[in-house]
Amino acid sequence: MLILFEYNNLRSKFIQNLEPFIISGQFRKELIPKEILEQILNQYEGTGDSVHQLKNLERIVQQLDLKKYDDLMRARLEIICEKNCMVSALLAL
Repeated sequence: MLILFEYNNLRSKFIQNLEPFIISGQFRKELIPKEILEQILNQYEGTGDSVHQLKNLERIVQQLDLKKYDDLMRARLEIICEKNCMVSALLAL
C-alpha cells in the first residue's frame, strides 16, 4: 500500500491517514512493518518539536507491541523518547 502512495508522492499523506488507526489501538496486535514505522519516525523527526506532533508520537509508541521489533528499532525509539521527555512512551518501552 505504501508503494502506491510513494509512487504518487503521497507518502506523508499515507502516514497521516495511518496515525489515527495506530493511536486508537487498531493495530495493537499487528506488526506494523519496520519500513512504515521508520517513515513515521522520520516524519516526526523532520517536523520539529511541535507539542501536538510529540504527543501523537508518544501515543503511537504506547500502542506498539514493541516485543515484535528488533533491538535497533527499540533503541531508536528510546533515544527519541528520552530526547523529547516522553515519559509514558518510555514506560511502554
